[in-house]
Amino acid sequence: MIKRIRKSLTLKWMVFSILLATIPLTIAGFNIIKTYQRDLKKSVIGNEEMKASMVVERAEAFFEKVTGSLLALVNGEDFKLGISSSYMKNLLENLLYQGDPIWELALLDQRGMERMKFLNTK
Repeated sequence: MIKRIRKSLTLKWMVFSILLATIPLTIAGFNIIKTYQRDLKKSVIGNEEMKASMVVERAEAFFEKVTGSLLALVNGEDFKLGISSSYMKNLLENLLYQGDPIWELALLDQRGMERMKFLNTK
């Protein structure tokens, strides 16, 4: 009978020791996994924000360049004097084919009516 009690106590002690060792390891493992997931999420969000800001900067630079080109053309003396429509047509076509990805350019009068329209056929 003493042997059975010893075996029973030994078994209980082994189970208790195993649980005592595995429970803290399990808790630490879950904490490490949660920390890793949180850091990974922050990293991915940071990378995507950086990519988005680069796209915004490039789009702003593009629109500034196009706006600057159009303002330079419109504020030019040749455009203000209203020289011949063929000369104006050449100016607008040159602007259209400068290599910027502008596909269409239209010249409107004071009432908003379209006077000339150019399509980039590149």
